[in-house]
Amino acid sequence: MAYEAEVSNVEEYYANLLILQYRNKPKARATVKLGADIYLGDGLVFELNDILNIDIAVGKQLDLIGQILGCNRNIYGLSIDTPFFSFEKEDAYGYSDKNTLSEGYWKSYFNSTGSAYALPDDDYRYLLKFKAAYNLKRGSWGELNDMYDTFFGNELNMVNNKDLSVTFQYSPNLSLALKVAKFLNYIIPPMGIKYEFEEIEE
Repeated sequence: MAYEAEVSNVEEYYANLLILQYRNKPKARATVKLGADIYLGDGLVFELNDILNIDIAVGKQLDLIGQILGCNRNIYGLSIDTPFFSFEKEDAYGYSDKNTLSEGYWKSYFNSTGSAYALPDDDYRYLLKFKAAYNLKRGSWGELNDMYDTFFGNELNMVNNKDLSVTFQYSPNLSLALKVAKFLNYIIPPMGIKYEFEEIEE
């Protein structure tokens, strides 16, 4: 149990509240400790602090965080595991470049009603961080840099190119979540700045 010391402290605290004539009686103390242990749910109460911690949450916990942030695990309309194609001619565009409804795009038989993909926990965790950053919507360089540093550490860096553009350098671990975040417009550059992405080689 991760919180054995805390549980033991609580049990001792309540056992010491017994009136003087029962305080040193082993059975009385054991009964009070058992009651305290039942109310503590075998230490579960101490784990409630971490239930919404994105870094350690899994499964349904992440889904709950996603509901709070407004970010679904299931992604629709983005082909994740099959690449788009282009015609064989110079300067041809792949259909991945055509992301506005006015220009349209072709669909295969299998995704004709909208592709669906459920992100695994690790990728969903990163996507939730992108969504949390988007919800905060900081517009200055310093605030964005601090926010991305807090959420992603060394896995995502904003590099100022000093020509009114920013390069987001990212770890390969972020590649799937970043693809989805771009598709959902969760990426926030500093206001009025162009941006591009570059994968960091490990």
